[in-house]
Amino acid sequence: LGAIGAAVLKAALDLKMDVIGFDPALSVEAALKLPGHRMTMVDSLEDLVAASDYVSLHAPAVDSTKGMISADVLKRAKKDVCLLNFARGELVDEAALSSFYDSGATGSYVCDFAVGPSLSARPNVVVLPHLGASTEEAEENAAAMA
Repeated sequence: LGAIGAAVLKAALDLKMDVIGFDPALSVEAALKLPGHRMTMVDSLEDLVAASDYVSLHAPAVDSTKGMISADVLKRAKKDVCLLNFARGELVDEAALSSFYDSGATGSYVCDFAVGPSLSARPNVVVLPHLGASTEEAEENAAAMA
C-alpha cells in the first residue's frame, strides 16, 4: 500500500472498521509492514467490492488502472456500496457507474473532481472541492519549487 492507502488503513483500524485490502503491486516488504492480524487482503478488485460497504480508491491514473471500477467490477459490488475516489477520476468508468445506479443500486459515489453529465445530477453523487494541494505544507513545497 502506498502512503495514502496506509494512512487510510490506520484511520479505518482506529475506527474499529473491518478492513479488506487489495493491491496488485504490493511488495513483500510492504506486506510485512501491514497489520495482517487486523485486516484481510483479497486477490482481486471484484472480491474487494463484493465484500465491502465502503471502497476507498488510492491509485495513479495509468493504463492498468484507468476504468478499474468497470461494469464487470460493479456487477460484483454490493448494491449499497459507497465508493470514495479522491485519487483520479479516470479510475471510474462513469458510464458503468451510471448504469449501476440505473439498475437499482442505492450506494453513493464521493469524489473531489468534476464528474460528467451522467453522474452530476444524481443525488447519490457527492462532488467535493479538491483541496489536496491547498494545505500549508503543499503551498510551501510549491513555493520552494518555483
